[in-house]
Amino acid sequence: MQILKISKLIKRAMILCVCISFPLMQGCVRAILPTSDAELVSKSINGGGSVEVQLNYVQAYANLKQAYIKCVQYKNSNDYLTVEAHLDRENKIGTFYGRPPFGTYIFKTIITPIDIKTSKLTLYTLKASLLTLNANQSILAERLAIDKARALGQDKQCNKD
Repeated sequence: MQILKISKLIKRAMILCVCISFPLMQGCVRAILPTSDAELVSKSINGGGSVEVQLNYVQAYANLKQAYIKCVQYKNSNDYLTVEAHLDRENKIGTFYGRPPFGTYIFKTIITPIDIKTSKLTLYTLKASLLTLNANQSILAERLAIDKARALGQDKQCNKD
């Protein structure tokens, strides 16, 4: 009987701790990660980086959307990352946002036309504060190369149906 009471007390204490810590955790995440587009751009490596993609922007957008949904977006029991995608044909721009929990941003990718057959892919991704400038620049260059291959539909893992 005594063990049952202690068990119920422990269970209630754990629920109370979770209820109290959840808002605190949300505040910590929001203090670390950007909560607006402008803040993401200002905290990005080199203020963003760009590459040319030898494909029209609509097809590049479609390829990148498929790859992001298949290989970047995830959800598990503890965490998630959604990819918000928007194609604005009137203004000729495709935009992607990587959105972890609590209304924050982790990356932004923009696809715009240069001409009929060429697009510009611009990536804004967060600086890692514990890494050197060269290490951050390497991360940006590597991610741009990966996203260029994905926009071209050449990522064998992420661009397959």
